[in-house]
Amino acid sequence: MNCCPSATFLFLKNGVDIQEQNIQADGVIRQFLPYKNIVSVRYNYTRGDGATLTISAGKQTYIYVFPCNDSGLVVYKTFLENVPV
Repeated sequence: MNCCPSATFLFLKNGVDIQEQNIQADGVIRQFLPYKNIVSVRYNYTRGDGATLTISAGKQTYIYVFPCNDSGLVVYKTFLENVPV
């Protein structure tokens, strides 16, 4: 199993730029989420199975998988620091 997260998160002043590798099409999928549109961010860790990060923004839900280590927790904490209450 690949221990790298499926996406990279670039936290900007007004939102987060998320990039995912699209292996089948040999490209990158980009999604920009303004902080003001983010309704909730949830982090779920299961020992042995890794973690998931679920982001609800507007009417969309995005789920990202972190197969191992604490990289998902680091991203989650960064969201908590940046998303306005």
